[in-house]
Amino acid sequence: MEYSIGNFEQAVSQFYYTDAVLQAQAHQWLVTAQTSTNAWSFVWELLQKERSAEVQFFAATTLHMKIMKSWNEVPCKEYEALRKHLLEAIFNYSVGPKIVLNRLCIALSAYILQTMPGYWPNAISELLVMFQSSDFQGLAPDRRVWILLEVLTVIPEEFESMNMIQRHKATVRHELEKTTPQVLSLVQSVLAEAEKNSETNGSLCNNITTTTTTTTTTTTITTNDNSNEILCQAVRCAITWLHFGISLIDCDQLATLLVRVVIKYSINSSSTEAAELGIEALDQMLTHPDASKMPSIVMNFIQRILCLKDIINHCQDCDNQDLMTNLCSLFVTVGEAHSQLLLRCLMSEMRDVSLQLLQVILSCTNCPGNYPTQETCSQLTFGIWYIIQDELINLEPVDYSSLLPILGPIYQELVLILLRKSQYPHDSTEFSSEDKETFRWYRQDVADTLMYCCNVLHESTLEILLTQLQNTLISAKSAWQPLESCLHAFAAVSENIDENENKYLPVFFTVLQSLPFDTLDIHVATTALDVVGSYATWLDFHPDILGRVIPLLLMGLNNSDAALSATMSLKYLSRECQTELKPYAEVILQTSQRVLSEGKMKQDECVRLMYTVGKVLSILPLDSILQYLDNLLLPCVDQIKTLLEQEPSVTVKSNLLVRMKMLGMLMGTLDVNVKLIDEDEHNNSGVESKTDHQVSSHGTNDQCHSSQSQPVFIVLKHLMHVLNAVINKWSTDTSILQAVFSVFKHGVTTLLEDCIPLIPNIIDIILNSYKRLPTASAIDLAKQISLLMGRTSPHTQHIHNLLLLITVHTLHLAKPDFHTGGDLKPYTDVVELYLQLIATLIKKNPLLLLEIEHFNISDVFQFAMKALMLPELPTVRAAVGLFTAVISQSREYDALLMCVQIHGEELVERLLRCIGGEASRINIEPLSDIILVLNKKHCDNISRWLPALLARPDFPSSRPSNQTKAHFSKMVLKERVNKRKLQEIVREFSLVCRGLVNTEYAAQTSASRIATPDL
Repeated sequence: MEYSIGNFEQAVSQFYYTDAVLQAQAHQWLVTAQTSTNAWSFVWELLQKERSAEVQFFAATTLHMKIMKSWNEVPCKEYEALRKHLLEAIFNYSVGPKIVLNRLCIALSAYILQTMPGYWPNAISELLVMFQSSDFQGLAPDRRVWILLEVLTVIPEEFESMNMIQRHKATVRHELEKTTPQVLSLVQSVLAEAEKNSETNGSLCNNITTTTTTTTTTTTITTNDNSNEILCQAVRCAITWLHFGISLIDCDQLATLLVRVVIKYSINSSSTEAAELGIEALDQMLTHPDASKMPSIVMNFIQRILCLKDIINHCQDCDNQDLMTNLCSLFVTVGEAHSQLLLRCLMSEMRDVSLQLLQVILSCTNCPGNYPTQETCSQLTFGIWYIIQDELINLEPVDYSSLLPILGPIYQELVLILLRKSQYPHDSTEFSSEDKETFRWYRQDVADTLMYCCNVLHESTLEILLTQLQNTLISAKSAWQPLESCLHAFAAVSENIDENENKYLPVFFTVLQSLPFDTLDIHVATTALDVVGSYATWLDFHPDILGRVIPLLLMGLNNSDAALSATMSLKYLSRECQTELKPYAEVILQTSQRVLSEGKMKQDECVRLMYTVGKVLSILPLDSILQYLDNLLLPCVDQIKTLLEQEPSVTVKSNLLVRMKMLGMLMGTLDVNVKLIDEDEHNNSGVESKTDHQVSSHGTNDQCHSSQSQPVFIVLKHLMHVLNAVINKWSTDTSILQAVFSVFKHGVTTLLEDCIPLIPNIIDIILNSYKRLPTASAIDLAKQISLLMGRTSPHTQHIHNLLLLITVHTLHLAKPDFHTGGDLKPYTDVVELYLQLIATLIKKNPLLLLEIEHFNISDVFQFAMKALMLPELPTVRAAVGLFTAVISQSREYDALLMCVQIHGEELVERLLRCIGGEASRINIEPLSDIILVLNKKHCDNISRWLPALLARPDFPSSRPSNQTKAHFSKMVLKERVNKRKLQEIVREFSLVCRGLVNTEYAAQTSASRIATPDL
C-alpha cells in the first residue's frame, strides 16, 4: 500500500477504532512504514496541524524511532535541516496536544545525543541560548521554560535506553557529566525564583539570561508565577541529571531548595507531587556512589533533611500513605547507603546526627496501624537494621565495645516494636485473603529482623521476650494477639540461641507448659507448637525439658487445625533428639497409631508423621519394632489391597498415593543401625560429650545387625508382591510409579548392602515397569542400585541386564517406528535421567558398563547427539555431561576411544549446527564444555575436524564470512583452559550465525565482540 497521507490516516484510524484483526493489520503496515527510509519525508507532512491528534502522535513517534534506531540513514549534510525541522515542530506544538509535544521533545533529545560531541559539541549550552533567541520569542515564557526542561529531562533517560556503540556512548556520557552542573544551575534558578515569587501571580518566566564564558555557562531564570507544573518539571530534570553524579559541594543551595519544596508542598498544598519529586531528588543526590567520597558533606546534608521527620507525623494525621512511604524510604536508603559512616559518626562529634537518623528510622518501623491495610512503611526499614547489625558485629572489638552501649538500647526498643507490629489484627475481617498472605511474608521479615536484634543483644533478647510474655499473661488475658506475637518472637530467635543457654529457656518452657491449651485461640496454639520444633537442637542438649513439651505436641495431633504444626515439630524433635525420645517412644507411637487410624489428619500430615514414627521405632528393640509395625502397616497394606480391587479413579489414586508416600517415608527413616548412647555413660559425661556420640548412618548397635534383623528388609520383602501389584495395575500412571519406586529407593538407601538379597526382585519389577512405560523414576532407582552394587556384588549379572534393557528401551524412543515417531520431546525427563545415569557410571565405574555384553557405547553416543537438539536446557546439560565423561575417559578405555574417533567429527558437526541456529540460544552455553574437553583430550582430531567443517559453504549458517569462520576456528582451538572465554567465543559466533550482531539483544547479552573485520 502506498505511503500516502490518506492511507496513513486510514491506517491510524483503523488501529485505534476497529476490531483486533484489523488493528493487527494496521499495526503491521504502520510498523513497516516506520522502518522504511521514506519515513524521513512523510513524517513532516503527517505533523501538519490539520491532521488528527492520532496521526500527529504517530508521526512524532516515528520521528523519534528513526532518530534513535536509524540514524545511519541521515547524511551529515542534512543534520542542520533536521534540527531546524525539529525545532519548528516543537514551536508549532508548544500549546499542544501535549502528548505530541512530549514525543517531539524526546525526538530532539535523541537528536542531541546522536550529534554530540562530534557535530554539535556544545548542544546543551546552545539549547539554553536557543530558547531565548528570536525564534522562540513568540512562545509564552512559561512554555519556553517547560519545553526546555522537558527536553533536558529526557536526555539522560534517552541516553540509558539508546543502543550506541560503546565508544560513542562513553564519549557522550563524558559530555553529559560535564554539562550536569550547568543543567542543575538552571533547575536551581527555577526553584529559587519560584520560591521568591511564591506569593505573587503573573508570568512564570519573564526572561532567560545565558552568559557564556570560556569555562562555564550560568543560567538565570526570572519567574513571577508559582507554577506547580514547571516546578515539578524542574525537579524531574534534577532527578535525571543527578544520576550522572555531581559534587555535593555544588549541590548545597539545590539541596536547601529541595528541602523547602518538600516542606511547602507536603503541608500547604492540595497536591503533594512536587514534594514527592523533591524527596526523590534528595534521595538521588545523597545515595549516589560518589557521595561517599565526601563524608562530612554527607552528614551535613543528613542533618539538613532531618527536619523532614516532622512531616511524617503530618502524613499520619492526613492519612497520606504515599508521601509517608516516600519520606521513610528517603531516610532508610540514606542510612543504608552510608551505614559505615553513621557508625563512625556515633563515635565522633556527629553522634547526635547519626542517633537522630536512627531514631527517625525507628519511628518509621513503629508507625501506627496494621500492615498492610493501615500502613506500608514499616517493612521498608527492616533492611537497614540488618545492615547496621552486620556492620557492628564486623567491627574491631574495641569499636564494638564502644558502640554497643549506644546501639543496644535502640535494638532493645526495636524488639518491643516488632512484637507489636507482628500481632494479628483484633478484627479478623480486616484482612482479605491477599492481605493475609502479604502479612504472612511480613511476619517472616519481622522474624528475620528479630534475629538481627539477637545478634546484637544476644541472650538479652530472651530476657526482653520472657518479660513481655509474663506481662502478657498477667495483663492481657482477653486478647490472644500479644501472647501469640511473643511466642512467634521466641521461635524467630531460636537459631541464634546457644545450646548451653539455661537461664531463660527453662523458664520459658515452664510457662509454655502452663498455657491453657484447651481454651487457647488456634493461632496461639499452633505458634506454641511451632516454638517447640524451632528449639529442637537446644532440646537435644536439655532432654529433661522434653517431658514438658511432648504432651503438648501429642495433644496437637488430636486437633485437625493444629496437626500441621504438631507433625512438623515432632519431625524436628525426632531428627535432632532421636535417642533422647526413647522414654517417650511408647506414647508417641501409640498416639500416632491412633490418629492415623482415625483418618482425621490431612494426607501431608500423615506422611510427615511417618517420619517421626520411623525415627522413634529405630531406637527400639527389634521385637518391639515388629510389633508396632504389625499394628501400623497391616491396616495400610490391607487398604492398598482394597484400593487395587477398585477401578482407577481420582479418589482411588489419591488414597493410593498417600499410602505409598507414607511407606516411603517410613522406609527412609526406620534404620536400626544407629549407635545408641549408653544411658549411664551419657548421664556421667554430660552435655559436653554430646558431639562424641553423634548418630552415624553406618554405625552399629551394641550388637551387629544382619539384613534379616533390619526391619526395613522385612517390611520391603513383605511388601514386594503388593508393590508389584500396584505397578501392574497402574502401569501407565507416572505419579503412581514414581511413588512406588520412591518406596524402593528409600528402602535401598536405608539398607545399603543389607538389601542384596532383594536386588533380583527389585530389578525384575523395574524392568517389567520400564518395558511398559519408560519413566525417570525407574531410571533413578536403577542408578542408585547400580552405584551401590558395582562390579563385585553377587548380582552383577542382574545389574548388567538392568542397564542393558533400560538402554535398549530408552534408545528405542528415538526410533522412527516407535509410537512417538522418534520424537523425544514427550520423554525429555527420561532422556535426561538416562544420560545422567550413563555419564555417572562412566565417571565412577566405567567397566560396569563396558563389560556388559551387547552394550554399545556408540549407540548411546549417537542418542545423546539427538538429545542436544531438544529444547529443555537440563536435558542438553545431561547430554553434555555424557559427552564430557566419555571424552575425558577415552584415553583410558579402548571402547570409549574408538567411539570418539568414529563419531567425534559427527559430534563437532552437530555442535556447529546447534551454535549456528538449529538449537535454542539458551542451550548454547553448555556446548562449550564439549569443545573444551575435546581440545584437552583430542586436540589433534578437533584441529582437523573443525576447520574442515567450517570450510563448507553456508555452514553452519550463510551469514558468517570465511574470514569470520577461520577466525572463530583459530580462537576455539587456541583456548584449552579458560572455560568462560571459550563460552564468550562460542556465544559471539552464534550471534553472527543468527544475524543478531549489533542488535539490542546482542548489546544486552554480550560483553565483548569477536574482533573480525566483517563484524
